[in-house]
Amino acid sequence: MYGGNIAVGYNLTDKISLYANGAVEMTKFGTGDTNVRSTANGASADFSESAGAQFMAASVSLGIKGSF
Repeated sequence: MYGGNIAVGYNLTDKISLYANGAVEMTKFGTGDTNVRSTANGASADFSESAGAQFMAASVSLGIKGSF
């Protein structure tokens, strides 16, 4: 798993600022061979490099912050 994020802010006045955030995350699980067998008739099938998973997420936030 790996990821990264970045944040930037800019003060317009003492009480108001702009901000931008961005993040990316990537997760990858290994792949492997799979064997499927029917319990009804005993038939089977083999699939090479078919099991595994991969996930990627990205987010972006923009806004204005204010303080009292």
